[in-house]
Amino acid sequence: MLVGLRPFASSSSEPTVPTPIGPVDPYYSSVYGLWHLDTDYNDSGPAGRAIQATNTSANYGIQSTTTKFGAGALRSTLNNAGGTLVKIPPNAALNGTGDFTFEFWMRTAGSQGQYSNMFETLGAATLGGTAPPATALGVANWTNAAGTGTGGTTLTMYLGSGATQLRLTSVSNPNNGAWHHIALTRSGNTCTLWFNGVAERTGTYTVALDLGGTYGMSVGRYTNTDATNIFNGWLDDIRITLGVARYTANFSIPTAEHPNN
Repeated sequence: MLVGLRPFASSSSEPTVPTPIGPVDPYYSSVYGLWHLDTDYNDSGPAGRAIQATNTSANYGIQSTTTKFGAGALRSTLNNAGGTLVKIPPNAALNGTGDFTFEFWMRTAGSQGQYSNMFETLGAATLGGTAPPATALGVANWTNAAGTGTGGTTLTMYLGSGATQLRLTSVSNPNNGAWHHIALTRSGNTCTLWFNGVAERTGTYTVALDLGGTYGMSVGRYTNTDATNIFNGWLDDIRITLGVARYTANFSIPTAEHPNN
């Protein structure tokens, strides 16, 4: 018998299904979208939902000079022209009260604009919509629990708008030129902001949440057309999981790209 080969138990036995090489995601079937942003905006999740990119350039688009994992990352700069847009397309599945996990890697490149959101739900099909954002996540001069200036030294997650809005503001400073793993989870009515695997803020949110189900979610910029309201830095390995709060206790952050299976 050849070394390293296991014979069938009998001539009628079916061959064993090979085990996938590398890490396997136990929640892969629940992944709404997985965007590595290495060389394109394609989705490596089970549904193949590509990110939409319009009029991208060296100032706002995938580049290969600075990455966390793989061959590329999304670069966004304060000098970006006002008409460019990278967005997660709308889908009704992104609206609701169910559990979810929204996670990605980020790295800043210096000073931030006034509204330097990394992600924000759009108020219209294109930039410039007037509807208040239902979800926004930014590192900007206004990001703290009171909504006043902090010089871009905190990260704030805005959930909803008006009287029901929940704000989760980081304890740690994300604006230091290092890569950071950021995650937002919802488990029942509990929403948690995770910074490098540590739960830094938790709050209660009882109503439906819009993660871009109506018009989509911008990536790397505020949703108006002002070029100064662009996130200044890089984003990599974005993953949305619906129906699952992956993290319920402090965890070890990933050491490789999220798996494609």
